[in-house]
Amino acid sequence: MLASSAPTFDAFGIELFPALVAGGTVVILPDTSGGNAPFDPDALVRFATAHRVTMLALVPTVLRMLVDSPLLDGCTSVRQVVCGGEQLTGALAERFAARLPVPLHNVYGPTEATIDVSAHTVAATDRYTGPVPIGRPVAGARLYVLDEAGELAPDGVVGHLHIGGVPVARGYPGHPALTAERFVPDPCGPPGSRLYRTGDLVRWTGDVLTCVGRADAQLKVRGVRIEPGEIEAALRAETTVRDAVVLVHEHRPDDQRLVAYVVPTDRAAEFDAEPLRTSLRRSLPNIMVPAAIVALAEFPTTSSGKLDTAALPVPQYAVARDSRPPGTPAEELVASVWKEVLGLSRVGVEDDFFDLGGHSLLATRIAVRLSDVVRTEVPIHLVFSHGTVAGLAGALEDLLAREIDGLSDEEAERELTSGSEVMT
Repeated sequence: MLASSAPTFDAFGIELFPALVAGGTVVILPDTSGGNAPFDPDALVRFATAHRVTMLALVPTVLRMLVDSPLLDGCTSVRQVVCGGEQLTGALAERFAARLPVPLHNVYGPTEATIDVSAHTVAATDRYTGPVPIGRPVAGARLYVLDEAGELAPDGVVGHLHIGGVPVARGYPGHPALTAERFVPDPCGPPGSRLYRTGDLVRWTGDVLTCVGRADAQLKVRGVRIEPGEIEAALRAETTVRDAVVLVHEHRPDDQRLVAYVVPTDRAAEFDAEPLRTSLRRSLPNIMVPAAIVALAEFPTTSSGKLDTAALPVPQYAVARDSRPPGTPAEELVASVWKEVLGLSRVGVEDDFFDLGGHSLLATRIAVRLSDVVRTEVPIHLVFSHGTVAGLAGALEDLLAREIDGLSDEEAERELTSGSEVMT
């Protein structure tokens, strides 16, 4: 079993304990990036192949990048893949089956229920137009779909998912009110037992469950569960912000980003989002810092007075107005890759990768794309440690210079005359 998650992520328990309980071996993927880059798909495949890994457990976002790895065909030791942590789409399951014809298990479960409580095995011939079902309860777990009145919802009707049985936790230490809200009495269990109210909306189709969304405002970004209220509270604590709302915006397919919409305290003054982002970085994890902050005079509302999310403007990412254009071949190369991966029409050499909406998975794509172009491996940590086009271009020039210096005269001559403009 390959353990690739951070120990602080609940999925690490799924990677660690089942294999040990079954008498198997856990192989822990080393972090060679110094903590700067959490995921490199090619490195994961190479490591899994070298250690003859038979089972992988991944979130769909990582699975999507693994499917794109050219090395995946050589990973013949893998017999099963477990996928969970966010919604698995039928399109991704189909792409996976085409690359690696082994069982794919779509699992579901929150931390409050000791992680996975249901599973569904996707056959290679299965086709789903929407999300893949989360399946049936695993041993020891009981799943109930309840309507607004707390009664069992009929087959095919959307309701609130409640979890009962052995996996359910006792509550949140030090938070009795939140425990009482989420852990409710179990009318079908033994005296004193409780159900965990997940907040997920699901429906039965025959004997399998499909998750259709969230009942509350909780968000998931790249497999991480985020409470937008925490970010909104941090924004409202700033003296320059009167009100705030945080949503997930799909910048492009498979590229979801947090976006904050704020109403400034002084609506007449010119609004600068960068001091806000700097302040948020001091109090929130990086994944909770919005990729864009949009200032509005007032929030749009529906006729009923509720926030009209459909009327919120599409966010624009912070391309510096005074950032000069690329001036060297290396800068032009890096800028073109950034524009392609970030979906932007213009990038300046002093623009910051994260201010443009970048994150770890997009950094991986940039490293892979640059590696393809220059025909040598570009370590992903370079994207993190050199956060501007100019910085990354300089690091790329140094990397290529070391590659050239390591060649014999004959090899260098062949490389320089092979038609590679980048190497030249």
